[in-house]
Amino acid sequence: VPSTEVRPDLVVDAEGRAILRFSRPLARDDAGWQVEGARDFAAWQPEMLTLLDRRVAGGVETFEFELPAPTAVEPRRWWRMRFWVR
Repeated sequence: VPSTEVRPDLVVDAEGRAILRFSRPLARDDAGWQVEGARDFAAWQPEMLTLLDRRVAGGVETFEFELPAPTAVEPRRWWRMRFWVR
């Protein structure tokens, strides 16, 4: 059953933090997901992000993660989400 929820969303909050938000139906526990990051488009690695919020309402689970701020050493980083069926 396809999700009717919006795709992952990247927003900047009032404090200037980059926030990754996505939802998934609770009934679809056979789907896995992972956030990955890379300096280029060739070397993607799993990322550990700060979980800001996790809500469950109406059969939908919603997550909000903070993405790390750019640094002098790494001024640009690319992000993606991988989804798969277990």
